[in-house]
Amino acid sequence: MINSKKSFEANLFLTSENNLLWNDTQIDTVSLQDSLINLINNSIENGQRQIELDSLGMINQTHYLITVKKEKTTSDAFKSRIATIINLAVEVVRDEKSKLIYHSSFNNLSTQQQHNMRRVVEKCVIEYI
Repeated sequence: MINSKKSFEANLFLTSENNLLWNDTQIDTVSLQDSLINLINNSIENGQRQIELDSLGMINQTHYLITVKKEKTTSDAFKSRIATIINLAVEVVRDEKSKLIYHSSFNNLSTQQQHNMRRVVEKCVIEYI
């Protein structure tokens, strides 16, 4: 697993040859998902941001940023695959935190609880075209 920057930021670069760089280090898509989950979890555990949830009190919230840049000739299929991996990593962390906070998987939460979990585990991605 590739370590992220201390500020909980990661730079992804998609090349025209469908290679992936995580903070200037080439990685594969399996390592990407692990690194994303690690980045998101570390940003929550750091406790730099908190929100108040229902009667649960103050809960740590995500505080990270993923910047995605790509070459113009990067294939659409590769871009789509990377977007799917990013979304899946966010969903995995939401589900883990839902089980921790509400003792239930994200999909089994009420609408309000799901809204709360989306606030706790936000998707923080900037994509440059």
